[in-house]
Amino acid sequence: MLQIDTAQLGSGGLVDYRHVVRLLFSALFAVLTFTISPVVSAQGKNAAQESDPVLTRLKCDTVDKSSVAMSFEGLSIVDGDSDVQYSKIQLLGKSPSCNRRSLSAAGGKSVFGVPKIEYEGGVNSERFAKVIPEPGNTDNHVLQFWLQSPNVRSPQGVPAKGRVQMDLYNNRNLRQVHYSVRMFLTKSFALLKDYPSDIDWMTVSEWWDNPAWGGGKYPFRISVNITKPDASAKSLYFAVRAQTMDKVVKHKGMEDVWFSVNKDFEIPTEKWMTLDYYWVEGDDKTGQFKMTVTPEDGATKTLFAETNFTHHPADPAPIGLTHLNLLKLYTSRQVIDYVKSRGDALSVYWDDLQIQ
Repeated sequence: MLQIDTAQLGSGGLVDYRHVVRLLFSALFAVLTFTISPVVSAQGKNAAQESDPVLTRLKCDTVDKSSVAMSFEGLSIVDGDSDVQYSKIQLLGKSPSCNRRSLSAAGGKSVFGVPKIEYEGGVNSERFAKVIPEPGNTDNHVLQFWLQSPNVRSPQGVPAKGRVQMDLYNNRNLRQVHYSVRMFLTKSFALLKDYPSDIDWMTVSEWWDNPAWGGGKYPFRISVNITKPDASAKSLYFAVRAQTMDKVVKHKGMEDVWFSVNKDFEIPTEKWMTLDYYWVEGDDKTGQFKMTVTPEDGATKTLFAETNFTHHPADPAPIGLTHLNLLKLYTSRQVIDYVKSRGDALSVYWDDLQIQ
């Protein structure tokens, strides 16, 4: 199950939809879903939600301008257009029904865009996103990202990198975000501990205030990566990097505004962990980026608590978090080929995603 909840901040603060949710509770709300709606927080599927009725989960699949609910028990990922750039998140006929509308209904004046899967090319033998029964717990369904070969090619057709991600694009007036997701790295990631070099590019989420591929004048992103600091390291860690792109001198590429790596927490494999993110648009005094991790049988640990720019430092009028890669598996050809040479493919499971 994957859940997204969202909130739009106005001049008076967080919009309060709790009364509305309480009215809906008796007819619609239960457990095991994915939602995007105007308020939230996040814990695992079995956590008690009694203290805040807003977190009670829809048992149906619904989409309108203010909410999206998806239960992985009633969802599939379907290939999209002919160049295999995107795949759709599709409702199945067996899914419980409370508001049968198409995913495109999430557009309009909503603060949110439409969630979708993006590959940037390739075929299913190279990469895929699928809803599958959770290994070892077939009563539950999870989203799997799988990457065996570099599916993204250069203009000359040379395999260059690999990408599987869930987009939430064209968001409007999103100035503050809190989201949480459970992540399970399969044994394929344990192979990276023996990778014969450092790894600084294995992106698991990415936050864009003015995307580099759009018409914005001030491209800026924050990316969260799994990293191996050097060839001798035998552990994987989380790192976060804030970067700008010079659109005038394009060869300069991405330049760091700030960077942090946390070596106090060794990332486990073959174990569920909950990642919590908190982002506030602002400058070097008001911007915030916080990330915590909670292993399934452990205590919550703060990985990053940055007060710094969360938009381009030169941008006089930031427009909010317009583009967000909620879930991402994005890395180099060399890393992908190494895992393949060891007889495996990079694979990660996602569950219980919520956004505020």
